[in-house]
Amino acid sequence: MDRTALSLALKCALMFSPLAMVSRPAIAQNLGQVPQSQSRTLVKAGTPNPRTSMDAESLEAFRTAAEKGEASAQRTLGIAYQEGRVLPKDDAQAALWYRRAAVQGDSAGQWLLGALYDSGLGVPEDPEEAAQWYSRAAVQGHAIAQWTIGSMYHRGRGVPQDDAEALDWFRKSANQGNRGAQIAIGRMCERGRGVARDPVRAFAWYELAANQGSGSAVRFKENLEAHMTDEQIVEARSLSAELLERISQHQ
Repeated sequence: MDRTALSLALKCALMFSPLAMVSRPAIAQNLGQVPQSQSRTLVKAGTPNPRTSMDAESLEAFRTAAEKGEASAQRTLGIAYQEGRVLPKDDAQAALWYRRAAVQGDSAGQWLLGALYDSGLGVPEDPEEAAQWYSRAAVQGHAIAQWTIGSMYHRGRGVPQDDAEALDWFRKSANQGNRGAQIAIGRMCERGRGVARDPVRAFAWYELAANQGSGSAVRFKENLEAHMTDEQIVEARSLSAELLERISQHQ
């Protein structure tokens, strides 16, 4: 592989969006579908299902970069082990490489390592350790980590139960366009958890997530709409447009 091709391959594989890394179970489930008695976060149902454009030809180049200390390459090599497509699936090796990236401050590596601790794959299950890594990624602005640590506070897993703290992290994530967090806020507003019950605001957040293709958000919105007045629905759609504008400006 020549230097130009290697550079392009590295760029594609190392700069993937963290939003693409959330697990299928985490997308399929949300705060409203998991029983409140269940002491697990959204990602507990499954580990992240990340993807990388790495192929066999570029594997050694990635490994060389990772061994030289390149955090993005370390994280990507961890993904290759977790994915089990280019390399044999090995969660312990994934955890090792995620950790090397995480201790260098790589937010995606921190989130991925936290998810392994949360699920007990490749490392012992340890919700407190998971919460610490999620928090490190969240404070750096990693949208999914913000959603995930919010879920931890919402359920009191690995951290003290705290709806106000959960809502704060959900808002940070939702304002980056994360639809899981948008649904989470909607559920809290609809139920009056951590915030005054507000069906108008709940509908507005559901609509944002629904417009991003969330089937769950569509169902929640439709169920809520059946109990709202026409005036409330008009107000909610106006609020949704305002929220979208704010999010667009933030991004």
